[in-house]
Amino acid sequence: MPAKVKISDRTRIRIKELYETDLLFATEIAHKLGLTRTVVKRVLAELGVKSRGSYRPPANSAQFNKGHLTVTRLAPPGMGSNGWLETRVWVHCRCNGPNSDFVVAAYKLRSGNVKSCGCLWFRSPHYRPHPNREWARILRICLNNHCDFTLSLEQVKFVCMLPCSYCNIPPSNELRGRRNRVSNGQVVLRYSGIDEVIHGKGHIVGNVLPACIVCNRAKSDSQVEEWCGYIRTKPAKIIENARRLGQRIRQIKNGSN
Repeated sequence: MPAKVKISDRTRIRIKELYETDLLFATEIAHKLGLTRTVVKRVLAELGVKSRGSYRPPANSAQFNKGHLTVTRLAPPGMGSNGWLETRVWVHCRCNGPNSDFVVAAYKLRSGNVKSCGCLWFRSPHYRPHPNREWARILRICLNNHCDFTLSLEQVKFVCMLPCSYCNIPPSNELRGRRNRVSNGQVVLRYSGIDEVIHGKGHIVGNVLPACIVCNRAKSDSQVEEWCGYIRTKPAKIIENARRLGQRIRQIKNGSN
């Protein structure tokens, strides 16, 4: 292991400030303090300063899009699909819209690809979202959470538009809009969740019922007999409701009305 660099504590603090606060690179710090780049990088490593990548992040309080966006602080680097940390720089931004704080890549701010948290886009008269875009998000959530999920997109739409089978309240789960992988705080869809009636049988046709988030979490992984004792109803009635719903959604898959 190489020996510790012999530099005063005052210089070490100065190097750390120039790197983290003034956002200078190691070469620029070396020219400013009369050191070498290798010495500066070794000092930063000894101090435990994390590298911010090869891109210079925008300074705090930097404004973009005529002051509509303001950089507040650096954000931790994102994780790539291969498990490696991304080299691009991410920052926290404050917007004048409803989403007061969100994370965005710094290069998107400089290029102008991101002009707001999404509020300018949703207010535009030309905004016409695809009717199945939000339902596709719900389907992806179901597929990611349940490996035995077999319902199609149209079947998910039909089930999630029904009221809760246990407490009979209308669809109450809230799906919020997203832009650039960040929520914009606006509710774009209200839907009911999909509950597995007989636990262990799978989320298949004939074994699912719509359920609100309260009933879905209360039932959790309990068996139908235990759950029916809690809500004071007969298990045969719940199973029969699931069977009848299965007959209806099978017709949707076959293209019938």
